[in-house]
Amino acid sequence: MLLTSRNNKVAIGVFQANTGEPYLQLLDSNNDGVFDLLTYYVMSAEGEMLTETHDYGMDGQPDFILNYTDNTGSVFYGDSWYEVSDLGTKQGPTVLIDGRSRALDSVLTEIGQGAY
Repeated sequence: MLLTSRNNKVAIGVFQANTGEPYLQLLDSNNDGVFDLLTYYVMSAEGEMLTETHDYGMDGQPDFILNYTDNTGSVFYGDSWYEVSDLGTKQGPTVLIDGRSRALDSVLTEIGQGAY
């Protein structure tokens, strides 16, 4: 386990012993003493990242999931899951919400209220 402070953000992480890859990270993005982002990872025994899940506000509802095995992503916005498009492209990942294409980072910033 590692406790760090980066850019005035307090973080705790649990890492795989052999590879140093993260299993779990908690972040206090506004340094108010309350963690506001939980990120957890599923990986193979060799340390290959399989999935990455973000829970903004730590309410138990995952908000963003990346699947590295099939190079897909999903974001929970409002009350629905939306597929992330254009992963790994120059234009950057986007999400189609209510007929409007939005940059993934802006959606995550809105969901995470700045924790992203």
